[in-house]
Amino acid sequence: MKILIYKYLHLSGVLLVFLSYGLLIARTMFAADNTPMRKLGGMLSGIGLFLILLGGFGLFSTVYSNALTWWILAKVVIWLALGGMLVLINKARNSMALFWLVLVLGLVASALGVFGPTL
Repeated sequence: MKILIYKYLHLSGVLLVFLSYGLLIARTMFAADNTPMRKLGGMLSGIGLFLILLGGFGLFSTVYSNALTWWILAKVVIWLALGGMLVLINKARNSMALFWLVLVLGLVASALGVFGPTL
């Protein structure tokens, strides 16, 4: 039961991060001066990043017995990169390239989560 809670926390965080980055990218493209939308996106991404961290390290401690492997380190680096994306998205004028970068980071992180333990 504990593993399912960590998985749901982790996936809820992933959904919040990508929802908030979609919101922020749309804001930079269509309503760059919308401050309440920027604050909401920043708040949701922070909560999502925290849930990713909480669920990910909970799974790490229960399922993998704290055995630090290369794919877990790669996921931590991707988590840090996604955290830095918030600043880049808010500073960008047209963030279509950042949209694709966030998408690729998400795909790599999900592939590592699915296939990493078997590699």
